[in-house]
Amino acid sequence: MQKIILSTNSSKHFGLDNGDVEIGRFPEGEVSVVLSEDVFGKEVVVIGSTEPPAENLIELSFLIHKVGGDGAEKVTAIIPYFGYSRGDREAKKGEVASARVVAEMLQATGGGKLEVVFIDLHSPKISAFFAIPSKEISLVGDLAKKFIGRKDLTVVAPDSGARHRAEKFAKTLDTDRIVYIEKERLSPDRVEIKEITGEVGRKAVIVDDMVQTGGTILEVAEKLKEHGAEKIFVAASHMIYSAGGWKRLAESDLISKVVTTDTIKPLSGLPEKFEIIPIAQIIRGYIASLK
Repeated sequence: MQKIILSTNSSKHFGLDNGDVEIGRFPEGEVSVVLSEDVFGKEVVVIGSTEPPAENLIELSFLIHKVGGDGAEKVTAIIPYFGYSRGDREAKKGEVASARVVAEMLQATGGGKLEVVFIDLHSPKISAFFAIPSKEISLVGDLAKKFIGRKDLTVVAPDSGARHRAEKFAKTLDTDRIVYIEKERLSPDRVEIKEITGEVGRKAVIVDDMVQTGGTILEVAEKLKEHGAEKIFVAASHMIYSAGGWKRLAESDLISKVVTTDTIKPLSGLPEKFEIIPIAQIIRGYIASLK
């Protein structure tokens, strides 16, 4: 049975839609979703990210709810970038764990038919917030393949949360040259490097799940340079353009190259130091594998 694929505006750039849905705005700015596709008794895949603006989350929730309400037999939501993922815990007293709230919202709209698929979650805690089936696609291997053949390359985990990702990256490159960074976050865009473990080579690649403000990346890059790195690369699954970090990396002489993907639609006119890995075929392949 052919699966019906529907995308919210945040994921239209993948070009995977084969169903009829119109997502727009009412005159006052509220989200409008009109589903003309007959989904009754069919398997439906909904693709959409939840990064700001909040309308992205609303579009995804509305579309999941509509598809389930119209009688789809099964609904799979593929979320290329799970926004609010930094809110996986109450970082300070009184703060909302936003990732948990988003998870509960999506589950509520799914009505028991929903399965979710993430791409490189910021934290493994997030999948535990879902009481419904969930899976995760990793792009770490795809990022690492862009660095095969580079000699004297050190793989860098910029914080404790990136350790597993960096180790998987290094395994793809068949190297054990890994540097671990311990940091303390001083503010949303400022960190202090506390400790560096491992030997820094002449070339280093900082491996992380996302770039937001770029503060961590640039602080780590400065320390790597002090420890002898001559060329510093960045490999990250998600580039959060709205946070402005991409521009800081583009303007920094510390960073030689940035490899990322199009989980979030890339800006036009990015500098040559940016290489974008398209993931539409990866998503298509995953959809084809769904039973």
